[in-house]
Amino acid sequence: MFLASLPGYARQPRPGKRSFRPKDEVLLGFEDFTTQLLAWTLWWNTEHRPAPLRGKTPLQAWQDDPTPLRDVPAADLWTFTLEDAGTRTLTTRGIRFRKRDYVGPWMTGQAGIQVRIRFMPHHDHRIEIYHAATGRRAAGLEVEFTDVEHVEFDL
Repeated sequence: MFLASLPGYARQPRPGKRSFRPKDEVLLGFEDFTTQLLAWTLWWNTEHRPAPLRGKTPLQAWQDDPTPLRDVPAADLWTFTLEDAGTRTLTTRGIRFRKRDYVGPWMTGQAGIQVRIRFMPHHDHRIEIYHAATGRRAAGLEVEFTDVEHVEFDL
């Protein structure tokens, strides 16, 4: 809604790529964009009253919601950046992911169990392993060049 109203928005932010671009169109600088975005966010949260909220602003609905909140420890925030690569079966060679075998001492005698792989995009040197049925974290495995090293686990 906000972005679509800005100059240059047409799925191609650079001027000159759209044949229908107005000749006098000027794109916003970072400071102007930030100022407008903050003003729009303030309006959206404190003045706008979407129909599903039954006459309340988003801020009022948030404040009236009785759902308890809990703080996530800073050390755990990185887990929200992980992508899910689906389930794999643990074999005697470890876990195969993106043409690499990840292995660790804790895997001994565990062949056949289903695990879920999660990873940080563009960081193939490390994967996180979760038990497929329980969702509980099993281990973090790290790869350095061709050597595979077990980092930590808490079963």
